[in-house]
Amino acid sequence: MNNGINITKKRICTVILPVYNSQRYLNRTISSVLQQTLEDFELLAIDDGSVDGSVALLQRWAQKDSRVHVICNPANQGVAAVRNQGIALAQGQYIAFLDSDDTWHSNKLEQQVALLEQTGYDFCCTAYAMITEDGQRMKNRMIAQQQILLPDLLKENYICCSSVLLRSAVAKQYLMDGSYAHEDYVYWLTLLQAGAKGCVLNKCLTGYRLAQTSRSANKLKAAQGRWQVYRRYLGYGVGKSGWYFAQYAINGWKKYGRGVN
Repeated sequence: MNNGINITKKRICTVILPVYNSQRYLNRTISSVLQQTLEDFELLAIDDGSVDGSVALLQRWAQKDSRVHVICNPANQGVAAVRNQGIALAQGQYIAFLDSDDTWHSNKLEQQVALLEQTGYDFCCTAYAMITEDGQRMKNRMIAQQQILLPDLLKENYICCSSVLLRSAVAKQYLMDGSYAHEDYVYWLTLLQAGAKGCVLNKCLTGYRLAQTSRSANKLKAAQGRWQVYRRYLGYGVGKSGWYFAQYAINGWKKYGRGVN
């Protein structure tokens, strides 16, 4: 483990992997990182107080590959705090987020770094494939937009957190706010409001698992969280919030209620 040890070697990418009782999925998730065609990265696997076998599994991976750094929090702090912790420790020029039950295509990092180098944009996301809890592919979630623009994102959060790559210099200026149920969504809004430029790599390079225990599976809580973003974070009135919430509800039905988009 790397608790108390400074990670000083510069890398092209830092992968931030929050872990909490994720033993069931971790092998597949970590394998998808270590199989990247872009090999110059560090993987910060931050365990957030797991009580299953996650820590032991992470330690085994760290023994196999020196790019894996295991950090253990003594108590659960929440995913926003863990991602902020990873951002603060990151030594890479770019930062990638990955949830502990999601996976990547082998050339995800390579293609995203190339895109940001080519365009000069600050962050990008990919399209993604929705997968079931047992790993069966359900459908591809393609993204119509080429640029990530605030008006579009207010109507629908089409960004899968595990698909994002952003410049470390930009990420380190902001923190995720754990007081919101959709802390990653608020983070993208914060970046855009601050003038950061985002783009889309419209290839399915990320596997997004729809687990029954995930926060995204609780639709009522998700709806309440979105309303809170409009009203509290953005400060919109009831009318404006209601209009955007209607767009959110329609797009959510298209995303989860139907078959293939």
